Amino acid sequence: MTSSRKPRRSDRRRPKLETRQALLEVGRQLLMERGYPQAIPIRLAEVVERAGHTTGAAYQIWENQQEFQEDLALYVAQTFTWATPDASLRAGDLPPVGQLSFEEAVSAAGQRYFEAFVAREDFYIAVALWSVRNRSQKLNTAIADGYDVVHDALVELLEAFLAVHGRHIRDPYTIDDLAVAMTGITEGLALRHRIQPGRIRTHIRHDSEPWHLYSTILLALLRHYTTAGGEP
Repeated sequence: MTSSRKPRRSDRRRPKLETRQALLEVGRQLLMERGYPQAIPIRLAEVVERAGHTTGAAYQIWENQQEFQEDLALYVAQTFTWATPDASLRAGDLPPVGQLSFEEAVSAAGQRYFEAFVAREDFYIAVALWSVRNRSQKLNTAIADGYDVVHDALVELLEAFLAVHGRHIRDPYTIDDLAVAMTGITEGLALRHRIQPGRIRTHIRHDSEPWHLYSTILLALLRHYTTAGGEP
């Protein structure tokens, strides 16, 4: 006897974890396509339509839009590759001693680092998603883990840079203090750049040479946290 029962929709046959993964990835793609701040928030209905799933399948996973938004923030935190230093600034690519002065090297490296950082759309998206109240412990942990990644990479870069130019961390500071200060300045100016790009000036004069605002601040940080030779 042939059954008259209609076949279930394909997305109902998929395990919930697979459906969740697919919908979250579509949500992330929509975020990147639209950019900050237009992308926030991404509506679950849009994600479902783009993915070709049913609304019912989505609401078997998340009870409402807020739950989806929180899960999407966690997904972005866990998959974000982070704004680690640009490949051109790796320790092995630092200019040899004598090729550039300390100030010239800070200017060149600072501009390249800042430009690589602000070019990352996912950085702005991530910050917007994570600036929510009452974040879950999972999201807090994922964000903290990500910051450890960028912090460790920056510490490695700074150690190599300072060694090339014969500078040492000034007591009572640590290389961690310098990295945290630099990260904070970078993120703050990157956000300001997105809102008012013209305010991040690139024509500051320093010793008769054009400087970038970020490089000027970075030089001040390095001079404050480090010392060279017999300097106090």
